[in-house]
Amino acid sequence: MTDSEQIRILIVDDHTIVRDGIKSMLEDQTDILICGEAGNGDELMAYLSVNSAQVILMDISMPGRSGIELTAEIRLLYPDIRVLMLSMYMDQEVIIRAVRNGAMGYLEKNTTKKELIAAIRALAQGEEYFSDEVSRIIVRHTLRKTREDESKGLQDISKRELEILKLLAEGLTNQQIGEKLFISTRTVESHKTHVMQKLGLKTNIDLFRFLARQGFLEV
Repeated sequence: MTDSEQIRILIVDDHTIVRDGIKSMLEDQTDILICGEAGNGDELMAYLSVNSAQVILMDISMPGRSGIELTAEIRLLYPDIRVLMLSMYMDQEVIIRAVRNGAMGYLEKNTTKKELIAAIRALAQGEEYFSDEVSRIIVRHTLRKTREDESKGLQDISKRELEILKLLAEGLTNQQIGEKLFISTRTVESHKTHVMQKLGLKTNIDLFRFLARQGFLEV
């Protein structure tokens, strides 16, 4: 396999022993070429000004600019380069900031050789790669943020509309709701349409997913 066919990776970590450990893990992979290394942001940007890389293995905590700050800078200056975060930080806030700043992958530093190689290959193909635990953290954050945003939307819903939502959650049809509330089926449908518009929902499936997330019904 020629150099042009290999995945060019750059290792960025302020600890030499960590960089050496990663290099030893990857040295037998014929499709991966370690093209360089850097111990801080200045060294990283100096390298990229004259060299290329496909994937950067990025530490978060380093002297000067953090890995998260550098990731945002790389996304702006070198959009074709993919960043894989390697960190001991498993805090939700840190992970979400890294992803928002452009990280396409996130692994714990104690990850296995197999998973590290899989992540590098995935990013080289333009795919994202997150460890199982990181994926769970991202999903929990996304669901909680969705619920919070939707809860704010509920503030714009009238008492009558909320009443109809609760009856829909109980499984009543539009006709049954109309009979229970002494209003026409058309009025029920109108209220339901207004609710969906206020919440930015498109289909009945979206509506019932919303009801489930907000605790109106069991799933």
